[in-house]
Amino acid sequence: MDRFARLATEPEDPPELKLRKLLGMGMSVLLVPVYLFYGLFYFSVGARLAGQLAVTGAIVLLLLCLGSFTFRNYYVFARLMMGFQQVALLSIHLSLGGFTSSAYVLVYALISLLLAPILDEPRNARYWLCGTIFLVLVAGVAEFVIPHGNTVSPVVLTTLTLFNILGFCGLVLLPSQLFARRILAINEELSEARAAQLAQKAEHLAQTQQALERRGGDT
Repeated sequence: MDRFARLATEPEDPPELKLRKLLGMGMSVLLVPVYLFYGLFYFSVGARLAGQLAVTGAIVLLLLCLGSFTFRNYYVFARLMMGFQQVALLSIHLSLGGFTSSAYVLVYALISLLLAPILDEPRNARYWLCGTIFLVLVAGVAEFVIPHGNTVSPVVLTTLTLFNILGFCGLVLLPSQLFARRILAINEELSEARAAQLAQKAEHLAQTQQALERRGGDT
């Protein structure tokens, strides 16, 4: 955890920005194998287009992570990451036949909306809200033009729907856990800094007292 924090953040970053970077980079790294897993699953059940989109999503997220580690521009990375995820999830949703046969995969698009105040600057949360609403409206309009149904059996579709809902709950819970752990680490760093300051002040007072005693002795 600490090693990843040093890789994702800069020493001069304020604590709030460090936490934001840690959560954003951690979520992206975590989502790479998730996209790969879904891609392989879609391929295994014959949903070839959805599998290709999911694997492409994993590759793009990996490239974004590498780009962020290289160029050290977190906010550009976070906005690209969240925006790309919404587009990728909408594409997978449509490729599976829309709301009736996509196993609620579009619910993951709400992650960007929920995490926007944490991963991005709070003032931009309204833009992510508008973007999410637009995304859902596009998905609704597309219901009238896309072919419905796919090669996934009803049993697998039901299982995948449950898995998606539980996965969404897990992804919502994970940032709060990371947030809590990082807050504890920041508090420990602040406590250590305060203890060091107090020790320095105590040493300075002791030296001052010794100097005054020496002067008193000389007189």
